[in-house]
Amino acid sequence: MVQRRLRLEGESLEDLRAQARRQFPRARIVSAERVRVGGIAGFLARQHFELVLELPDGVRSGPQAGGLAALLASAEAEEESMRGAPVSTESRRFADLLDALTQEAEDEAGPLDPVGPPDRLGSLSTLGPPAAPRLLRGPGDLVLVVGPERAALEVGATMLGALGLETSGLLRSGSFDREPIPPLEARNRATRARAAGVEDGHAAVIAIGLGRHGTEPEAQAATVRALAADQVWLVVDAGRKTEDTARYVRDVRAAMVIDAVAVEGAGATATPETVTHLEVPIGWVDGSALAESPSGLASVYTLE
Repeated sequence: MVQRRLRLEGESLEDLRAQARRQFPRARIVSAERVRVGGIAGFLARQHFELVLELPDGVRSGPQAGGLAALLASAEAEEESMRGAPVSTESRRFADLLDALTQEAEDEAGPLDPVGPPDRLGSLSTLGPPAAPRLLRGPGDLVLVVGPERAALEVGATMLGALGLETSGLLRSGSFDREPIPPLEARNRATRARAAGVEDGHAAVIAIGLGRHGTEPEAQAATVRALAADQVWLVVDAGRKTEDTARYVRDVRAAMVIDAVAVEGAGATATPETVTHLEVPIGWVDGSALAESPSGLASVYTLE
């Protein structure tokens, strides 16, 4: 049987999956990928998703119904996609980009004396970090859990459990690989993981080891960038010394963009609040989403 391939493009993997099921019910999803065009180091870029289908012989690759109306609708959808989407300047990733671009200039110039009403400056200084995002659950969403090897595996497994998936399906990369993998191989892994998620209707989770003790963020930075995940969680041990944890988080954030923190060991320490000073949103605590954690811990980590 001769098999052909067809590429679909759209704004979300979930919409593409529905389109594929509707128009090509006999097709098999081969790959799913997020594509970014333009921008600065991936920021401020246009983004769309691509789905590759494998069509068995006898299946038409064009619109299946609607004739001229379907063709016109397809053309209009393509025109809309070319217009792009408005860029948000309020995301954490955008803030990290601005920090990176301005840090060197600020270091050379030194601190500036505050200007403006003192009470206004005081209120701004107490705003704190934004609320942490929830674990992504959409079909084809790619979630990374980075940290010391054992901790990354444990948190990754609990996140899979929260998604209703078997923990044996947890993927691994980073220091779990015997040798560093080329960026192309990392990209292929991400594509296969997304495709499987779209096919089965769930998100994909990959545990990224930063070495046994979490001391290898720079060595794994290229892999994390190549994977181009939708969400990146950093595992933090609430029982470590405050200074050690702060240094660990700084080193990791200098190497890669982190969306939120997953705290481990909060229930085993008398001072779980120490990790709230890291200026990174907390959204996962001792194996569950913050909203589902024990009331005492939820009150400690909730960011107003």
